[in-house]
Amino acid sequence: MVPGQRRDQLTPVAINAPGNVTFIVSGAAKAERLRAVFDGPYRPDILPAQIVKPSAGRLLWLMDAAAGGLLSGER
Repeated sequence: MVPGQRRDQLTPVAINAPGNVTFIVSGAAKAERLRAVFDGPYRPDILPAQIVKPSAGRLLWLMDAAAGGLLSGER
């Protein structure tokens, strides 16, 4: 962390409290990690996005073709 910057952390409970959560992912550099989130084993310590499951509402992923290029099947 850069001196003078503030860092906030949210717990899984706080992240999942809103009615809707949206991830926006772009670029081929994110494709492998995105595939790991969707198709890999459940490893929230390495892939915190796997923890996100809104308790009331929905989870929406917006991605470009490059980021989603390695995903299998229809989502």
